[in-house]
Amino acid sequence: MNHRELNVCFLGNSEVGKSCIIDSKINEYLPTIENRSKKMMQINNKFFDFNIFDTAGAKELNYLIKNSIKQCDLFVIVCSLTDDKSIDSIQYYIELIQNGLNRKHDIPMVIVANKLDILGGLENPMVKNQIKKINKKYKNSHCILSSSKNNENLNNILKSLIKQVNQIEKNRKQLLNHQSSPLRNLKIFKNIRLF
Repeated sequence: MNHRELNVCFLGNSEVGKSCIIDSKINEYLPTIENRSKKMMQINNKFFDFNIFDTAGAKELNYLIKNSIKQCDLFVIVCSLTDDKSIDSIQYYIELIQNGLNRKHDIPMVIVANKLDILGGLENPMVKNQIKKINKKYKNSHCILSSSKNNENLNNILKSLIKQVNQIEKNRKQLLNHQSSPLRNLKIFKNIRLF
């Protein structure tokens, strides 16, 4: 059986619930410096070994976070629906990832808005306002609502990331096929810019 190994980095402020999403058995807040775990999963008849990096929320430990980013392929930025500062920090973590990888595009990344259960669900006006704020500010990002009490959250997050990986790989293949096509030298194709 062929397994693909991928490193997943969880980022976000302190107390947003990163560790609780990764391990649903955790019920209390314990500050994380850096923790690693493994999860094996089958998605669309393919097997994946995910190495999960649970990073510190304290910005004083940036040197550890930057090191984790450099080792990872997939990224999860967790914010709390009950904490405006954590939502405002999403951009900080996006830039940290982009700078750490030295690129701005083709980065499989998900924003997870956590603590839905604390606010009573989707019908709460505060939840709707927070979701609107996230969607407006981060239009091109994938956003998943989460309650760390729900054991399925981690699976849904990983499935969303794999879907992005597949799309990125498909786009790259199409670009390579186009560039190696004998038609690329025809006059009609010379003026078309790919990016």
